[in-house]
Amino acid sequence: MTRSWFTGRTGRFCLTAGRGSRLAAIVLVLPLLLLVPACCQFYDVPDQTHYTPLDVLAGRPEAVVRTYAAPIIGLGPFAVHTWLVTKRKNSSIFHRWEIWLCPGGDYGYVCVDYNALPTPGGSSYVVGELIGPDAEPVVDFIERAAPVYPYENKYIALPGPNSNTFTQWMLNESGWGLQLGTCAVGAQWTPVGGWPEVQLSSTTAIP
Repeated sequence: MTRSWFTGRTGRFCLTAGRGSRLAAIVLVLPLLLLVPACCQFYDVPDQTHYTPLDVLAGRPEAVVRTYAAPIIGLGPFAVHTWLVTKRKNSSIFHRWEIWLCPGGDYGYVCVDYNALPTPGGSSYVVGELIGPDAEPVVDFIERAAPVYPYENKYIALPGPNSNTFTQWMLNESGWGLQLGTCAVGAQWTPVGGWPEVQLSSTTAIP
């Protein structure tokens, strides 16, 4: 299988973080390890048989946007990490958008192509997708909103804002409206006073 359809970057900021940064990350994650099993149900993986592999979609002209999830290591069936994958109309390139645990991404904690695209047979799965004209405005929104996400410089495992907060915010604000399940801890987190309005970037995050 050719991989010419994917361009990504190898992230290193987590691996090179100092001892203090690693300790802070442990402190943030520890409450999640202790509390999530008590408040979440088992996740229910949707049927994946009707989803076309990304490398096949790369050869088609339609725009694509997908929401993915994968179980968090150590938390098994109780909690998932979510992210978005997009492809513009008439493009063969997919991009992955997410909040990652360590700061130093493209926009604070917001990372673009920090991790590889999901492949068949892995632990990740598709939560929902849009293809064609319905996907085009959502793809455009994600590209323009990523640089101005209100909490790009803040990450709190519980109750949020975390990676699932970011994904759900994108889903809500783009007009897609897909709702993440209860195992996407932090997805329903809302700041006191509500979400601030954002001015979308005049340029997209992807040239």
